[in-house]
Amino acid sequence: MGNSSGGQPSSSPSSSPSSSPSSTPSSPSSSSPSATGGVCGPAWSSSKSYVPGDVVSYHGTRYTATWYSTGAVPSDPSSWAAWRNDGVC
Repeated sequence: MGNSSGGQPSSSPSSSPSSSPSSTPSSPSSSSPSATGGVCGPAWSSSKSYVPGDVVSYHGTRYTATWYSTGAVPSDPSSWAAWRNDGVC
């Protein structure tokens, strides 16, 4: 006469929300591939302190800090000791 299995049919779809990560890349949003294939760092900021090895982008060019600095503009000739020009990104 009735449902002998004891269970009741579900009124909602059997699929559940996915717990998998979104399709958005997990890399930092401040680093992005360029048209030439290089990877730019985060945008340079005059108020941030940089240490050797930090990577930034400034006016479409990638720079790596070679010395401790705050406010040293990457493309400025007087900042030659603070930044290494790594080329277009």
